[in-house]
Amino acid sequence: MPTLKEEILQLVTSIEDEDTLQAIKYTIQTLKTNDINDDLSTEDFTELKNMVNEPFGYETISHDAFTNSIKQWRSTK
Repeated sequence: MPTLKEEILQLVTSIEDEDTLQAIKYTIQTLKTNDINDDLSTEDFTELKNMVNEPFGYETISHDAFTNSIKQWRSTK
């Protein structure tokens, strides 16, 4: 079974279109030389890291807090 690198090389070798090859070359060069973290301040990087590690779109609460919220909600109905 070919390695991932070998598979990619086979795919690139089979491409005849110069524009496509130029796009691939540009993408590879960009990925090798640019890092998104280079332009971030320490505070921005910390905020980004915290956002990635948090659940999306809401804050996590404990099961007990959830149960208490449900009890409070039911008592107002």
